Amino acid sequence: MRRSGRVSRATFAAAPDTIASSLPSTEPPSRWAGGHSMAGGAVVGRPRIRIDAPSKVLGTASYVGDLQTDGAAYGAVLRSPHHHARILALDTGPAQAHPGVLAVLTAADVLGRNGFGVIVPDQPVLADGTVRFEGEAVALVVAESESAARQALHLVHVEYEPLPQVFDPEQALQPDSTLVHPEGNLLGHRQMRRGNAETALRAAEVVVAPTFETPFVDHAYLEPEAALAEWQDDGRLTVWASSQHPYRDRSQIAASLGLPEHNIRVINPAIGGAFGGKDDITLQILASLAAMVTRKTVRLINNREESILSHTKRHSARMRYTLGATRDGQLLGLRAEIYCDTGPYASFGPSVGGLMTELATGPYRIPNVAVDTYIVRTNNPVGGAMRGFGAPQVNFAIESCMEMLARRLNIDAIDFRLRNCLGEGDSFATGLVLKGPVPMEECLRQARRARDGLKRQAGSAERKSCGVGVASSVLSIGYGPGVRDQCATELEWLPEGGVLVRQSSPDLGQGLQTVAAQFAAEDLDLPLEQISLTRCDTESAPDSGASNASRMTYLLSNSIHLGANDALASLLAEAADTLGLPPEELVYRGGVVHSEGDPSLRVSSAELAARAAERGRRLTGKGVFEFPYPDDLPGDLGPGLPHTIFCFGAQVAAVEVDMDLGTVRVTDVFAIHDVGRIVNPLTAAGQIEGGIGQGLGYALCEGMRRREDGHWANTFAEYLLPTALDGPRITTKLIEYHEPSSPWGAKGAGEQGTVPTASAAANAIADAIGVHVTSLPIEPEKLIKPAVLRE
Repeated sequence: MRRSGRVSRATFAAAPDTIASSLPSTEPPSRWAGGHSMAGGAVVGRPRIRIDAPSKVLGTASYVGDLQTDGAAYGAVLRSPHHHARILALDTGPAQAHPGVLAVLTAADVLGRNGFGVIVPDQPVLADGTVRFEGEAVALVVAESESAARQALHLVHVEYEPLPQVFDPEQALQPDSTLVHPEGNLLGHRQMRRGNAETALRAAEVVVAPTFETPFVDHAYLEPEAALAEWQDDGRLTVWASSQHPYRDRSQIAASLGLPEHNIRVINPAIGGAFGGKDDITLQILASLAAMVTRKTVRLINNREESILSHTKRHSARMRYTLGATRDGQLLGLRAEIYCDTGPYASFGPSVGGLMTELATGPYRIPNVAVDTYIVRTNNPVGGAMRGFGAPQVNFAIESCMEMLARRLNIDAIDFRLRNCLGEGDSFATGLVLKGPVPMEECLRQARRARDGLKRQAGSAERKSCGVGVASSVLSIGYGPGVRDQCATELEWLPEGGVLVRQSSPDLGQGLQTVAAQFAAEDLDLPLEQISLTRCDTESAPDSGASNASRMTYLLSNSIHLGANDALASLLAEAADTLGLPPEELVYRGGVVHSEGDPSLRVSSAELAARAAERGRRLTGKGVFEFPYPDDLPGDLGPGLPHTIFCFGAQVAAVEVDMDLGTVRVTDVFAIHDVGRIVNPLTAAGQIEGGIGQGLGYALCEGMRRREDGHWANTFAEYLLPTALDGPRITTKLIEYHEPSSPWGAKGAGEQGTVPTASAAANAIADAIGVHVTSLPIEPEKLIKPAVLRE
């Protein structure tokens, strides 16, 4: 793998040999001669090229925008130019009269619930009386061509009364603040308490108390939001969408259209990136509404400017931290006041705020903790899910504080972390005790070697200053207790040989389909080439859940394992009937069932599947797995807390700062991450590298900005992204600590690479210039005139 002409290397640590006794049974039914080896399988743990690689490399993969339907109509959305305004009048007549226009739809045309949202359905499909953010959907034009639809947008006349607007989350909580919603601007308040933080901080010998700011961040995926909806004469609706959970899409479409869910089919074709930005509804309901009203097939695709304005963002946050320690470097207490800006609508705000609360302490033992997180409504863009889900924000705060304290104490930054990092038997501030191995210390020791090597390599140039920084990280997987977290899969033996896997969690580019195929191949002792998968389709695959929360590798490892056991049972029952032998005398291996006593008495899975098909039956197995949570979880922390499975890591960044221009070049990133059992080394390393790329954008250049005229900058000429030429040398070290509740010890690697990158880069900059910048992104003007905390 190459990045910007520099070699990116991945290495892998050896896996522990033992698995905890709580591991679900991995024994196959009846007499399977295969069995599992946790140290390494024929397929699981081996580097495999992604099964979708040829179609993407050759350009044959079909995305929503590639789907062609004769006679399709086109939609275009009129969006609010105001951050907050009352709609006084809405005249669609001139637009209706425009040549080629089929319909102009407003809130009055929404046939069911005019609202959507994963947690709270508070965001209107089309604005009804009030707009609360720039880019909110007001009307939908449907026409025979895209050009006609977009021309007609200018003919929809809307009379707005601008209303006072609020962009600062703390200001939004003041008694005299503008109300975004009549019920108030505080959407939620999450708390975490342990010991007595105030007393501990008074007793602390060294205290730092900075305030941190992080911006709204766009997902900037290659494929903007897209949906294609086809209405059928029998009252059924088929929707192709670039999204992260087809079954949840179906439920929300049904609610807004007033249709039964069984009349709606949702299909995910190839998806060009998501990172959380397609986890909530984007265009699915609007396209479906247009198709239902016009009785036609309707295409609706955002251009980039519309995408940036309308879809959810990484939450902006303000974080007031106070962290104290003794002179010998023992942490005593933390007080954190976090303002999580979720914009005008809930989306994932309550859950992001919950995870911010849980992870506010980072991977450290802090005996006294008081964390208050306020999820606040403003007139900013809607805050939703994005890679890391609140963890990068609080990681920046706690890791910056750890660096500041280490400098004040004159203790090596990694030694300071090692004195305080979580280990086996320790507990989070939530009260959750970590009962299994915790690799945080190992990650930090490897980070020390990387840091020391980078410091030795650091060069010098005139008016350039070099620095090296470190950051630790912890990230949970799954939704947490009290939130339904289930995955269903179905496996079918095929008459032509091999097995078909039906699962509906979309592959967003992370290689999920390949991982699913690897699990099935290993569980059924088959070559990977004999595993095929259906597309993500609510009509042909069970509900496997949303592709999010770093959970699908873990969930699929379990549900496919259960489904494989069930499928083997059905195959052996068919073989027993075919061979006239009792099942206990049969042995399965490599797609063949044979008599234990006479191996020549054998029959293939293809023959058995064909025999069953002739009799009108299918040989299938179904696996349904629910994320396990013990009954003795501590405290009442609200929905989703505490989590029970975590991934730990550390990153080291080396930077070069131009002291005249204030520009920063990140030259190297060394990433050490615990990902559980590595299923596919190629995709696992790729996930970490991709996350680092996004983390560097977060650190140095990305963030939503308002222009001088007050409107959001919504082009890539203004919203700055790192390019391939900005990429550093990346060395990835993956550490395998098997997760006992997965048959293969799997956890996840999708998000954790992003979490500590900005923190490591910021600490490297502080090392280079002696000044801590406490707001992201760290742009040149902040380094030329740093309004920051000086030590």
